[in-house]
Amino acid sequence: METYFFHTQTAPIVRFLKLYKDSFSGLPPAIWLLSIVMLVNRAGAMVLPFMSLYLKKGLGYNLKEIGLVMVSLGLGALAGTLIGGKLVDRFGQYNVQIGSLFCSGIMFSIFPFLDGIVELMIGMFCLMTIVDTFRPANTSALAIYSTPELQPRAISLNRLAMNLGFTIGPGLAGMLAATYGYQVLFYADAITCWIAAVMLMLF
Repeated sequence: METYFFHTQTAPIVRFLKLYKDSFSGLPPAIWLLSIVMLVNRAGAMVLPFMSLYLKKGLGYNLKEIGLVMVSLGLGALAGTLIGGKLVDRFGQYNVQIGSLFCSGIMFSIFPFLDGIVELMIGMFCLMTIVDTFRPANTSALAIYSTPELQPRAISLNRLAMNLGFTIGPGLAGMLAATYGYQVLFYADAITCWIAAVMLMLF
C-alpha cells in the first residue's frame, strides 16, 4: 500500500522531469555551456532586486531619488541591448560576451563606492548598459551553435536558465544581505560575472 501511494505521488514529478529531459536532449554541448553561463550570469545579478532597499536603508535616499536611480537602470538596460547588437556585428559574439562579463564585474565592484545621487544614476546607467550587452551576444551565439531545427529548443533552454538564475539569485542575495550587508552583493555579482567569463574562455 505504501509503495503504491509513493508511486502515485511521485509519478507526476517523474513525468515532468522526463518531459524536460526529452525537450532538451540532443542539444550540442556549446548550447548547454551558453545556458550554464547565462544561469551563472543571471543568478549573479542578485543585487538588482535589492537595489531600492540598498538605496533606502543603506544610503538613506528618499523614494523620489530612488526612482531616479531605477529609471537610470531601465534606460541602461535598453541602451545595452541596442549597443550589444551593434557590437556583435562589429566584434563578434564571443568577444562581446567576454568583454561584457569582465567589465560588468569591474562595474559591480566599483558601485559600492558611489554614494551621491548623480554618481549613482550615472553609475547605474553605465552598469546596466554593460550588463545588457551580454544578452544579444549570447542569443547570437545560440543561433551560431545550433541548427535551425534545434534553435527553438536551444532558445527555450537558454530562457529556462535565465529564469532559473533570476529565481536563485534573490534567495542567495537575501541570505548574504541579512548576514553581511547589502554591499557584499555587489562583490558577489562581480565574482559571478568573472566566473562566467572564465567558463566561456576555458570551454
